[in-house]
Amino acid sequence: RDSDRNNNSADPSTTLKSTATDTEASTPSAHHNSSSFPAHAARPNHIEDEVKSMLLYQHLQNSHSDELKRLAMRIDELEALLRDSEAMVRLHALQEKVLKKEIRETERSKNREGSNMDHLKNVIVKYMETGEHEVLLPVIAHLLQFSPEEVRHIEDSRKQAKASPAAPSSGLWGRVWGN
Repeated sequence: RDSDRNNNSADPSTTLKSTATDTEASTPSAHHNSSSFPAHAARPNHIEDEVKSMLLYQHLQNSHSDELKRLAMRIDELEALLRDSEAMVRLHALQEKVLKKEIRETERSKNREGSNMDHLKNVIVKYMETGEHEVLLPVIAHLLQFSPEEVRHIEDSRKQAKASPAAPSSGLWGRVWGN
């Protein structure tokens, strides 16, 4: 080795390399490392580590971006399902309202069939003869199972008939409506 040093004395970088190799070879750990790994592998390579780190970061960032896109699509799907469900709830509520109204009308119609026709006839005759509309309208409404809307409509019509100067004041219907 001394001869190598003397031959390479003109080139200082060669001298440094050989000195470093001599130092590494003289340490016990260097002997152990040099037997299983080359000398350049024992030195840490910061550039390779940084490149690996950057590649790993880029991979994680791409994975994260893909996951965010997938989750955003899932959110859109769930929001669409929610809108559809809310529309179905509104539709069912409307159907329920209509069906309840039909059930009430059917019940009134059924009750009407069972009412005593003689009693109904007597109340109607008294209603027409006496003009006691305020007293007899609720009785007739009950016997014929009028809906609340029908009772309001009759009462509103009576009020309009009383207020209208062109309404007929004679005849059967004029007496029935109280004119």
